[in-house]
Amino acid sequence: MNPQERLLQQVILGNASDCEIDKSGRLLINGPLRQHAGLEKNLMLVGQLRKFEIWNDSAWQNQMQQGIAKIQSGEIELTDRLLDLSL
Repeated sequence: MNPQERLLQQVILGNASDCEIDKSGRLLINGPLRQHAGLEKNLMLVGQLRKFEIWNDSAWQNQMQQGIAKIQSGEIELTDRLLDLSL
């Protein structure tokens, strides 16, 4: 019943679409989703615990550089919960 959560669900789930797998075992992502995410030839499949994300390779590399810089600068506080997160 939280209006912010409901809006986020509508935006995310409202734009979801079924994806098919071709005969070669490739996941076929429709054009609007590829365009929205900026997906081109080189992609990154990034595991996120029980889910995964698909990123444009250069966008992912940029995201990682920014994240590392924020951690190193102390902008991101490594709480006990984050320090316990390990693989």
